[in-house]
Amino acid sequence: MNFGVVGTNFITDQFLHAAKENPAFTLTAVYSRTEDRAKEYARMHGAARPYWNFEAFCASPDIDAVYVASPNARHFEQTIALLKHKKHVLCEKPIATNALELQAMLDQAAASGRVVAEAIRPLYSPHLRILKEKAAQISPIRLANIQFCQYSSRYDMFKQGLPTNTFDPSLSNGALMDLGVYCVYLAVLLFGEPSDIQASAITLPNGIDIAGCAHFVYPGFIACVQYSKSSQGYVKSEIQGEKGSILFDRPSVIKGIEIASKEERIVLPDLFAEWMDMRYEIEAFLQFIKADGGAGQYGTVSEANQSSLAVMRTLDKIRAQCGIHFAADSSFHIATPKTTPKERES
Repeated sequence: MNFGVVGTNFITDQFLHAAKENPAFTLTAVYSRTEDRAKEYARMHGAARPYWNFEAFCASPDIDAVYVASPNARHFEQTIALLKHKKHVLCEKPIATNALELQAMLDQAAASGRVVAEAIRPLYSPHLRILKEKAAQISPIRLANIQFCQYSSRYDMFKQGLPTNTFDPSLSNGALMDLGVYCVYLAVLLFGEPSDIQASAITLPNGIDIAGCAHFVYPGFIACVQYSKSSQGYVKSEIQGEKGSILFDRPSVIKGIEIASKEERIVLPDLFAEWMDMRYEIEAFLQFIKADGGAGQYGTVSEANQSSLAVMRTLDKIRAQCGIHFAADSSFHIATPKTTPKERES
């Protein structure tokens, strides 16, 4: 299948590195906003056709599917345009700014007869199946702590007054949308949508969040998700049940799984090098296209889309409680919450 890519950053580099392992993947086109960068990136990765005009890229007859890795706020408009031009779309996480955007994307995919799916590593990882299996063995679950705290070098840039996309609310960025989304995804995939949420965040003067935490309430247990781009975490995530605990490394990659109980502690072998886990989202996406709605190793695209919707609804609720508003919300008339966290504290 002939692929194009939107975005020429490090995550696209990793994606293309993993894609080389799949014989069904052929990179034919690259889009960047500038001619020089488009040509340079196409040359770096062996793509025959560089584009710096997005409409021309969308209309290209040489592209069957597109991997979108542009800034978050661009995902919606670019994915809609590609779907209207009959391209399948694999969009980097978070697939949209809010649930209403995502629903519109799914509606357009149905109208165009094309597949749209979110590129989010845990959803397709074989380690997710291991976590589900082990969680059932230690049940009933009582507590879970899923954390992804990673100090960002771009935070230093922001404090120096230098421009950076990472902390720009006009691009639908911030700690929740960059790192917290992995924590939320894993909680929803393992336990479903919570019945109640209690969330707080630390925000910058421009309204963007740099760290936060949310308690998810489930029947009989509580899960806590923690995320930060302004501090570094050094402990593993943990799921505690009455019959034992499961520990694992950061939820974006799900490695280093350990099973602990009063009797023993078992370390499970890792299945892949870190960057290689992107191969599974590529395999899943190609399966979704080939299956034409049917189920395969990775289930159905409808099931994947429903997971994405559940996560996006949860993210919306967290943002509403924390007073985090993005410019893209205005397009769907999503109101800014009436109170900020600071106002609620007072």
